[in-house]
Amino acid sequence: MKTTLTAMLLGFAISMTTFSQTNDDFIIRYSGNGSVVLASGETIHGKVDFVLQTPSRITIIPEGQEKSAKYKSDEVKAFTVDNKQYFAIKMKGGDVSIGNTTSFAQIITPVDAKIKVFLFENQQAVLVTKSYYISIPGDETAYGLTDTRFTPLKK
Repeated sequence: MKTTLTAMLLGFAISMTTFSQTNDDFIIRYSGNGSVVLASGETIHGKVDFVLQTPSRITIIPEGQEKSAKYKSDEVKAFTVDNKQYFAIKMKGGDVSIGNTTSFAQIITPVDAKIKVFLFENQQAVLVTKSYYISIPGDETAYGLTDTRFTPLKK
């Protein structure tokens, strides 16, 4: 009986410690020196902050300034943070059902490749999902690997 009670109290203490942590402890963010290329073509250098819970927004503190600027994916062409390069792409299909929206995704292939592969990461609570998208020349939409255009027809 004492062993059971001790185990229950220990379990309760561990669970209270886990739940007493703030949500910020579980948020994945990529933050560091980088640059943002706006849709207008202007490039801003500074400290970039990209949070997986908001994959269609970024924040940058321009060099020499203290105030941050926030941008949505439809205002930005691309950005880099700690040598990772992200593009604002229109995505359709895939493991994450986000409809036909624009979000930031990390490019996996060389930038000048004809067929580009992107990694899209999204975080909801503590769960992080990763999906891969392919951009085909001549089509401005990137399609998830599970999209029907990549599935051979069966007879």
